[in-house]
Amino acid sequence: MKKFLSLISLALVLICLASTGRAQDNLLELLPGAESVVIDLEQGKQTLVGNVRFKYQGSTMYCDSAIYLFQKKQVFAYGKVHMNSQDTLNLFCDSLMYNDNSHIAKLWGNVRIRDRYYRIDTDSLEFHTKKETMTYRNGAVITNVTKNERLTSRSGTYFRKSEVFNFGKDVLFTNDTYHITTDTMRYKTKLDELTFYGATRIHQLTDSTVIYCNKGYFDAKNNNGTFEGNARIFKPEQQLYGNKLIYNNAQELAIGEGNVRIIDFKEQVEIYCGHAISDGLNKFKLATLNPLFFSYKDNDTSYLMADTIQIFQDSLDEVTLIRAYRQVAYASSSYFSTCDSLINSNIDSTTMLYGSPTLWTENSQMTGDYMEVIRDSNGIKTAKVNGSALSVSEVEKDLYYNQVSGRDMTGYFTQGKLNQVHVIGNAKTIYFIEDEKENDSTVVIERQGMSRLVSSELKVYLDSGEVTRVTYYGNPDGANYDLGNIPVKEMKTESFVWIPNEKPKPAKEIYGETVRLFEERTKASNIQ
Repeated sequence: MKKFLSLISLALVLICLASTGRAQDNLLELLPGAESVVIDLEQGKQTLVGNVRFKYQGSTMYCDSAIYLFQKKQVFAYGKVHMNSQDTLNLFCDSLMYNDNSHIAKLWGNVRIRDRYYRIDTDSLEFHTKKETMTYRNGAVITNVTKNERLTSRSGTYFRKSEVFNFGKDVLFTNDTYHITTDTMRYKTKLDELTFYGATRIHQLTDSTVIYCNKGYFDAKNNNGTFEGNARIFKPEQQLYGNKLIYNNAQELAIGEGNVRIIDFKEQVEIYCGHAISDGLNKFKLATLNPLFFSYKDNDTSYLMADTIQIFQDSLDEVTLIRAYRQVAYASSSYFSTCDSLINSNIDSTTMLYGSPTLWTENSQMTGDYMEVIRDSNGIKTAKVNGSALSVSEVEKDLYYNQVSGRDMTGYFTQGKLNQVHVIGNAKTIYFIEDEKENDSTVVIERQGMSRLVSSELKVYLDSGEVTRVTYYGNPDGANYDLGNIPVKEMKTESFVWIPNEKPKPAKEIYGETVRLFEERTKASNIQ
């Protein structure tokens, strides 16, 4: 009886469809098995109940009951709806409406869609059969049936032909390697490429790297990407900030553009600049566009400024060499310097300064054509000056200066203070003689006059900038002057220069907030 009803139903449907002039390959075929079939030719409606099966353009649909409006070309299906398309796509839901004019199927209730790669679970979905696009607007869970991968979002569209997903609002993407949260994301599944907009967080489970941005692109297969808008990359021992960050984890390469900040907690260094390259494989960092390099080691905050700064590290990521070029300025607790270019080696604790270098310590200023500074745990140990060497100590502000000049000079320091100077070639000293008198337990220093001596070689011994002893070699020539009878031209050497205004300021004086923030981040990172 059921088979007979189905055959009658099918015949009537074919007559109705033929009268509409439809092409034969667009016929909706009712398969045998329906328990009840009611046809209303006046309303152009066919109602089927019980074990309903349709076939249309290679797709088969099963349900408990259905209404087919053959004039409007619409199908309504209810109860345990299941659609199978060429054995590659299966759709399940509680109810469905399909409009053949728009090629759109709307699914409601316990919607589940599965193809060869993905399964979508949601409460409602719109499926464009011709374009093969699926859109949901009330939240969905998408799982990859071939690997451990899960995506959730409030809205989204699946472009099945190109295997691309568009996700919107509260997007969460997880697999064995990454956890990603964002506002809007496009996922090209074939290439494993993700593009996102809005506040985004990428957590790499393999090495605990966390990436933040407001806009970006990420190649999950090759582990690289471009991140913009308050972009940040956090590693256990490093942090990188910038307006735009280009990142390749496999090559350990990061490029920062605009408001770049690099923090290395292990090495206790920090870099600010407009453009930076961090090359982990080659152990190299480059900073340009007003770079500023901070070091917080040994309870001493120092900084280096230049047009370009290069940093080299060893296999343990320890800084071994720093190069700085053009308009170089350096400041630490023990000495300050400026020059045109600088090379600092942490291997032998030597800093080489080129191009009109100037060195300031607590009680002196040294200048020359080339300078080499050797450091120890207490700061500066020696300073070798080659060519036009000059050391100046201010005795009385803007009036009297103790001076030592010559071709080459070596200054020896104790606790950051210059206490001995050895000069070779055209050696000359100008120093002011003092006399100390005690008056009611008060020491009064009186200037007695000035001494000028010239020799081929000499050694000067100092205490807090004051000359205590001078040893001359060869045949010295000199003169002594009373304080009130010193010729003006004799008070300064030919190469005299005194430029305290060009001395860099201490780090905490001009970068106090930067230093404080680093200390806070160091505590937060639990890296001492």
